[in-house]
Parts: sequence; structure tokens; C-alpha cells
Amino acid sequence: AAPTAAGQTWIVAMGADVQGLTKTNHVAERFAASVGRMFSVPAANIRINRNVTKAPFLDTIRWLAGHAGPTDRVFVVFSGHGFTMTDDNGDEADGLDEIFVTYDVEGVAAPMRSMMVSDDEFAALMRTVGARDVVTVLDTCHSGGLHKSVRQTPTGAKAKSFNVAVWDSSRAPAATKSMIRGALESQDLADSIRGVVLAAAEETQVALEGPEGGVFTVALLKSWADGSARTLGQSFTLARDTAYRQSRNQQRPSMAGDAAILDRITLAPTTTR
Repeated sequence: AAPTAAGQTWIVAMGADVQGLTKTNHVAERFAASVGRMFSVPAANIRINRNVTKAPFLDTIRWLAGHAGPTDRVFVVFSGHGFTMTDDNGDEADGLDEIFVTYDVEGVAAPMRSMMVSDDEFAALMRTVGARDVVTVLDTCHSGGLHKSVRQTPTGAKAKSFNVAVWDSSRAPAATKSMIRGALESQDLADSIRGVVLAAAEETQVALEGPEGGVFTVALLKSWADGSARTLGQSFTLARDTAYRQSRNQQRPSMAGDAAILDRITLAPTTTR
């Protein structure tokens, strides 16, 4: 099938190989290459941030907001660690802020909350992206080291959970919760991110990194490459089921937002490595 007619396509792909992860940058690159081939995206419309730190993370979303137009299509992916902390401004019904762990914290014994990107910061910037179709893929999770461990994962896989104490003035890390699911439940993200969010795991679950990268994102890429999915919706279903099976029923990806986008975006098979 030919890609859906639309305006321009824009790609933001970011990874952060923090605390034992080794494939987030590789997956970000593969994601950008695959989408780029499917929709013939010029290099000027693509931003790839390897081992992304906080400032470039935020600046890249600002770049996207400044360029994507109302008839355009946008793909955003972040692969890395995630966790939750006590809400710092009272805007979260569950009392927790969700955090994207950027490369700023690598090797830091007690990183500060301000070194990473919160869901509030991300949502505020995504509010300024005016594209028609926005697809956000979040391949990250949170376990806090309390209820999941690498020993519980399939052989060769790593749990993408951040296991370092993080301090923000007098605030201690909050109780464990899936970063992704929390993000989808967050009023800010639910109301502010235009389009659809594809999340690597459900509540209380970890997202796994296997030998090729994040299990969920790799499954998405493979469904695009072999032509087994004709729409993004079919691709998500296949990747969800594959991730659930490969993780031995520990990881079940989820979706929130405008599901119509998933059927509106048709895919052309493309080889990806």
C-alpha cells in the first residue's frame, strides 16, 4: 500500500543508554530510518538525538513545533529509562510526576530531578506542536528496583527501569508505578499530546530491552519491514502481541489518544537494519 497522502512528515528519534541499556540509540536510528524510507522524508525533516540530554531533548521538540504544519504528520520516539517521583506542582491526580531519564544522569550517584525531563515539561512543549497526525512512541518504564528485576525477564533481556535514588530538594522517589501508564493517565499528557501515544507497557509492567533493542519498538519496525501490516493500527496490534509473547506475558503495550490516526496512516514495506 502507498503511504497516506498528507503534508510533510517529521521525525524526532531519541535514545539514552543509561544504567546498563545499550540499544536505545540503535533503535532510535532504526526508527528514523524506517519512517524516513516509508514516507520519503528529507534529511532536513529528521532529528536523531543519541544519548540525548535534557537541553537537546526539549530543544528538539521546540524545533518540531516550529516547523510542523497543520497538514503534516509527526513521529516522535523516546527509548530509555523512566520512573516516577512525587508531583511537584499538584497537577497530577495520582500525586506522581513521570520522568524521562536523559543521559545527564549517567554515572551520577544521586542525580537531581532537574537533570531529567518531566511529563509536565514534555506536555507543555507538545501542546505547541500543531501537526494533524502526531504519533508518539514511548519505549520506557519504571520499576524502582522494588518489584521487578532482570532475573524475572527472558534470557538476554533487560528491564528498562531506573534504579538510582533521585533527589529533588527534600523529595524522595515516589512509589513504584509504570512511567508509561502514568503518563497516559496524566491529565496533562492525555489532554495535551495531539494524536496517539503508543506505550511499551501497561501499569506495573516493565518495558524490556532485548539483544536488538526495546522489544516493543523492534516488533513495530519488523512489522513495517516485512509488509505484514498495511496500517499503523495493524502494526501496533502485531507489535503488542509480539512483545507480550516474547516477554513471557510480562509486557503488554498499550495505546491512548486518537485511534483513528492508526488506521489513517498506511504503510509501505521497507527493509530496516
